[in-house]
Amino acid sequence: SDSDSDSDSDSDSDSDSDSDSDSDSDSDSDSDSSSSDGTQLNTNNGVAVPIESDDTPNVPDVIVNSDSSSDSSSDSSSSSEAEAVRDSTDSITQFTAQVSFDITVPVYSSNELQLGLIWGDTQIRATWIGDEFWNVTADLQMNTEHLLSVTFYDANGDLVLGTYEANYTTGFNAAESFQITADQFNTSGPDDDGDGLSNIAELIAGTDPSVSDADLTEIIFADTVGTNFTFFEETVNVAAHYEAQLRALALAHPIEIHENTVNDNRPWHFQRDTRDIDISIDGNGTYSEIHHVEPGLDQPTLRSSVGIRSQQGETVSWSGTQLSDSSAVVYNGYLEMVFETSNTLDGRKLIQNTSGTRTGREDRIRNIDNVLEHNYDVVLDLDSMDAENTCAVLYGSLSNSLTYNVDTDSPAMRVQTLSRSATDENWTWTLTSNQEVNRRGEAIELNQRFYCNFPVN
Repeated sequence: SDSDSDSDSDSDSDSDSDSDSDSDSDSDSDSDSSSSDGTQLNTNNGVAVPIESDDTPNVPDVIVNSDSSSDSSSDSSSSSEAEAVRDSTDSITQFTAQVSFDITVPVYSSNELQLGLIWGDTQIRATWIGDEFWNVTADLQMNTEHLLSVTFYDANGDLVLGTYEANYTTGFNAAESFQITADQFNTSGPDDDGDGLSNIAELIAGTDPSVSDADLTEIIFADTVGTNFTFFEETVNVAAHYEAQLRALALAHPIEIHENTVNDNRPWHFQRDTRDIDISIDGNGTYSEIHHVEPGLDQPTLRSSVGIRSQQGETVSWSGTQLSDSSAVVYNGYLEMVFETSNTLDGRKLIQNTSGTRTGREDRIRNIDNVLEHNYDVVLDLDSMDAENTCAVLYGSLSNSLTYNVDTDSPAMRVQTLSRSATDENWTWTLTSNQEVNRRGEAIELNQRFYCNFPVN
């Protein structure tokens, strides 16, 4: 090295003097110097940058000469540090992070469900964990942003039920996690047949999401027709449960029963069943049941029902509520039914008027209600009573309305009506989606039978 390095005023540190002499006065430290690993380097403002060559490494080391900053201006020092940070940040994008996506999909049951995820050039299928829970784990580039798209399918990927889209940026950690909940999915958009009712809503309602209801306005003839919303059939004449239980007791009025059964095997299982029946001699009173279960370490489930019976002349009436509430994994939802029915004897006929509302929140995570309302004014044929105490409908009118996603900006409603007068030959029916009639037809018989064993003392 040059002799001036020996005469440097900072003689207390030979290593510092050598470094200073390279950057300040020695022409030997020009752009043709070499790093310790043999890589050709070019020094610029104290930052060593590899010279372009075939064997240049993908992620260069960033070398900062700390002593040179004391000999340059503050602006030059700041610029050098910024370049070093930027170069270091850019190099991180060459590495990957393992990201785990935990996804809860909207409630729908099928053996042909799929869930796909796309992020940049990465496309991967999720794994079903159980119930509505899915997971997908992928190695993604660090410090990178792309649009994240998740699609919920039925029919083995041929029918879209819901979509999720949002920008997602990976961080600097080697492992990350990201959660998507069911209410973040757009389920109202996918509508293959363009009839205004989403694919998932049509599947739940039992209609074909690939066939537009608007194209089916011609009259459909059939031998029989029934109520369309089979999923909610328990709301039809719900009073049958109470009246049937009274018949099963084979006791004459008055009836007074108070039962409390407990099966306590905590912490593994706890169950309490309570039944209270109090019917006076004139046929008026109450019938209540409470079913409380704590399954192991899961959340409790509560089902309760209260029915009020009244009898006057030839008419027996029931009104009341049924409630099911649970945060358990097995059933996570809320259901409430409010009903009222009156049954009047008219010779060998029973005039039955029934109305009710069922509010169902099948998934507490989504916090969105579906509502079913029904109104039936029918005349039943007592001579057709079968072993299950149900009778055929002679004539009358029936209507069901089912509203999905009540608490959202785009609720969907489907209404079914059926009617036949005492002089009509056939039943006529219509099916309406979002206030537009798209199906109608005629049928000889109604295949729905109603409970009809309401004896009057």
